[in-house]
Amino acid sequence: MYENKVRPNVLSLTDTALTLIVVFLVTLPSMFWNGINIDAVRSAQSGKSEIYSGESILLLSVSKTLLYVNGQATAFSRLKKRLQKELSGRSQREVVIAPDGDVPLKRLVKVFDSARLAGAKNLILLETPSAQ
Repeated sequence: MYENKVRPNVLSLTDTALTLIVVFLVTLPSMFWNGINIDAVRSAQSGKSEIYSGESILLLSVSKTLLYVNGQATAFSRLKKRLQKELSGRSQREVVIAPDGDVPLKRLVKVFDSARLAGAKNLILLETPSAQ
């Protein structure tokens, strides 16, 4: 009487569950990837160099075409050597980077890389007010 029982097909459910597990295992490492850790600090209208004047902090101003290390113009090709020279006698190897509002991200990342290669331990990104 009950010989022709209907059995549910769980094969497709199993395939879907295993596929989801594989997808989650593959994407899991990318969820925990961290980018560059940056401390963002707002600058006052009075000027950047007054806030960050001191022996332990080096101010690096970045614009589209120019770089300034503590107020002195520096070519990008000489930035690493200049930063190594400036950081060599400092107790805290911090670099404050103050970009203009229109600096491309690619240029900022190159500046970050140069600062790290020069021996900077902390990079601080100074948020400058936009000129609108």
